[in-house]
Order: sequence, then structure tokens, then C-alpha cells
Amino acid sequence: MGPNRHEITVTAPDGQTWIQTTTLEGGHGWDSWTPEAWDGLDNEMLVNGEPVPMVVAGFVKPTAATGTAHVSGRVVSTKSYLPPAGGETLEGPVNQPWIAITDLLDNDRVV
Repeated sequence: MGPNRHEITVTAPDGQTWIQTTTLEGGHGWDSWTPEAWDGLDNEMLVNGEPVPMVVAGFVKPTAATGTAHVSGRVVSTKSYLPPAGGETLEGPVNQPWIAITDLLDNDRVV
């Protein structure tokens, strides 16, 4: 692949339902300006001294909650440094938001 601007999209396997939890400025595609002989790693970022992929993709499989704990509340708005896809921020209650809870003491395992 030659140098140019490309949009990189990560998708779930065919026939499986996953919800994408990461976006770039609210969109599913990631703009990438690829240099010649690019290895796919971000040339501006290191995490603990290690190179990281240019595209960060997070997905969660929608599942029903199990156990006895629960979370309650109301999502009232979204905020970002740029408007999400569609160009509008949401104000007022967000109908049926997706909530993912991770255990920071167990390698960010989704709980």
C-alpha cells in the first residue's frame, strides 16, 4: 500500500454481534496518513516504552448482566472536543445508552 490518506475500519466477524466502543471523533473510521513502508504502528506514541498500533479498536459483546450488583442512574448528555458523528451533541436523557464496566484491578476485565 502506497503512501496516502486512508480510512481504516475495524469490523466484527461476520454473523457475530459486537458493539464498537472506540471511535475517532465520533466516527467508526480512523484517518491514517500512511508513509512509505509503514508498519502500522503509531510513530508518535509509546506506552511503557513499547510501540502501539495506529488504530485503537475496542468492542464489547452485548450480554445481560449477571450477579447481584447493579448500576442505576441516567445518562444526561455527551460531551467531546468535537461533535460526534452526525454533528450534534446529545443534551437531555440519552435513551438506552451502552454501558461497559471494567475491573481496573483485574487487567481491565469487563465485568
